[in-house]
Amino acid sequence: MSDDRKERARARRVATARELEQRGMLEHAVKTYLRAGAPAEAARALASAGRLADAAAAIIESLSVRAPAQDVAALGAEDRALVE
Repeated sequence: MSDDRKERARARRVATARELEQRGMLEHAVKTYLRAGAPAEAARALASAGRLADAAAAIIESLSVRAPAQDVAALGAEDRALVE
């Protein structure tokens, strides 16, 4: 798929997510925003609903932040469970 077609498909998904959000279908809207590659929009929708922890998680997950394996191995059992 060309870049132009990908961008149009993304724009359609974002528009669909906005409609879902306006209709009060927050969970579906968030999933659609995330599928569209718009984690900031998903986080905005979650934050506006008072779901700040979920909004933060959406942003963090979109960054694909992972701890290097050697750093995880050096953690204590309790801390390692939080990371894994």
